[in-house]
Order: sequence, then C-alpha cells, then structure tokens
Amino acid sequence: MDAEDFRTCLISMGYNMGEVEFARIMSIVDPNRLGVVTFQAFIDFMSRETADTDTADQVVASFKVLAGDK
Repeated sequence: MDAEDFRTCLISMGYNMGEVEFARIMSIVDPNRLGVVTFQAFIDFMSRETADTDTADQVVASFKVLAGDK
C-alpha cells in the first residue's frame, strides 16, 4: 500500500501522530524510501505494535481491507 493508505490504516487503528512520528514509522516500514509499505513490512510493524491487542489474523485482515482485498 502507499504511504497515505498506511497513514489512514494507522489512524483508523487509533494512532495519533504528527509528521515527524509518521516519518519515523515510514523509515522503519519503507527503509528504501520507495513510498510503499509491503505486506511483510506491514505485518512485521503491526505485529510488534499491536502484540498485546490484535492477533496476526486481525492485522492481516486490516491490511486486506485497506489494500482492497489484494
């Protein structure tokens, strides 16, 4: 997904962040600065961030919704 879709996903999951924090997160999930978040990068990041609240299946479902079930 692109960076804006990723931001929308984070906001929908309750993350409130400014530009600096979002840039920090993007540097983690998009280290090559391609402007996209791969499925694996999304899963890795969200699994770390939501370890106490969501299961891996919930994280995958969130990605699929935002990626148009692709």
